[in-house]
Amino acid sequence: MVVGMSSDNLIKGFISMALGLLITVVGLDSMTGWQRFTFGRVELFSGIQQLPVLIGIFAITEVFWSFTEVDHKPVPQQKNLKIGSALKDIFRHWKLLLQTSVIGTFLGALPGVGATTAAIMGYDAARRTSKTPEKMGQGLPEGVIGPECANNAVTGGALIPMLSLGIPGDPVTAILLGALMIQGLQPGPELFIKSPNVVTGIYISIILSYIVILAIRNPTSVTNPG
Repeated sequence: MVVGMSSDNLIKGFISMALGLLITVVGLDSMTGWQRFTFGRVELFSGIQQLPVLIGIFAITEVFWSFTEVDHKPVPQQKNLKIGSALKDIFRHWKLLLQTSVIGTFLGALPGVGATTAAIMGYDAARRTSKTPEKMGQGLPEGVIGPECANNAVTGGALIPMLSLGIPGDPVTAILLGALMIQGLQPGPELFIKSPNVVTGIYISIILSYIVILAIRNPTSVTNPG
């Protein structure tokens, strides 16, 4: 993912990755209990918490950027995107749809990866295959299709380790795992043998849910950023 997203400057990408890995080792070693980069501070024994880091990196930075911006450009008026126009974009980029769906399914089958990583990989695939990558982030359809297809495909892929091994791949399947166990069903190979109707029902419900979402969607909530 680092190589794909940092193809313009690999050195900066690997430096960022190294800094991220360095931050994760701060705290007490889970196996030996040794202090790592705590500098004697009790506050760092549990490591660096994710929420303060995200607030410091993104929120505070955005506040400073807003102070330095002198000319505030008006937000362009958005137009409602009709379902017919959206379907045309989907059929026009069907190769990207299949590619990112496979990426999302594969990442979903890996326990603990999650939809965020799949969305990033989907966007990177859309950027690399786009004929106008310099316009990504300005409302290109492939910039929406790529991450959204990968993100949605994670749920189906996450069901693979959950149903076959009893290992949830994301928070959604973790909740589903708990619901099955409450009903006395143990996910694993025996679930396919003893309760195949449950497995079939889960997959049918997922297919129907996407159809229902498409039917009841609010047309005014989907806009074309231009």
